[in-house]
Amino acid sequence: MVTEASHYLLAVAERAAAGYVARTGPRAILVTGSAAEGVSDSFSDLDLIAYYDRLPTDDQLAAAHALVQATDIRASSGRATESTIEEYVLQDIECQVAHFTIASWERDMASVLEEFAPATHAEKAIMGLLDGVALHGDDLIKRWQARAATYPEGLGRVCKPVVAPRMGPKARRFSGRRPSQAPDLATVAADVPHRVEFADTP
Repeated sequence: MVTEASHYLLAVAERAAAGYVARTGPRAILVTGSAAEGVSDSFSDLDLIAYYDRLPTDDQLAAAHALVQATDIRASSGRATESTIEEYVLQDIECQVAHFTIASWERDMASVLEEFAPATHAEKAIMGLLDGVALHGDDLIKRWQARAATYPEGLGRVCKPVVAPRMGPKARRFSGRRPSQAPDLATVAADVPHRVEFADTP
């Protein structure tokens, strides 16, 4: 059963996504974490990931913030060429948004699904992808989800797959402790080559 808080967070996510689609031109947008899983409560925040052929400029991001009337905007202190993270408040909800290039994300997926490198931040990000809800670019998100849902034989020799009952026997998860929700986006972005840090705010 989806909680009332999750319904509200998804509505906020759709508003934020509309701003990005109008001003930054993402190929896809995904909501992850408790909102996607339907288990949010009154303390939950909102996690979004936007994927691009090329990252938006600071001016484009500012235009998206203005369009949706975001407040208390905090951006990463340094912009990488393939990733950036920002935080802000929208409709009284704390939002964290990661922006990645498609090329960098697909390299991260390949490190797990083709190079069989388990126990990485990329692996945790794939867990979030499998539980995520597409807000834009549904075909692209579905293609990634289908690719990630098939547990590779080579990785299976390294770590044991676990079946997730909620999604049925065909939906597999990676071994090890599964977080109660998708990983914090700042943690995911800290993985090489996406290291960004937040500046201190006054």
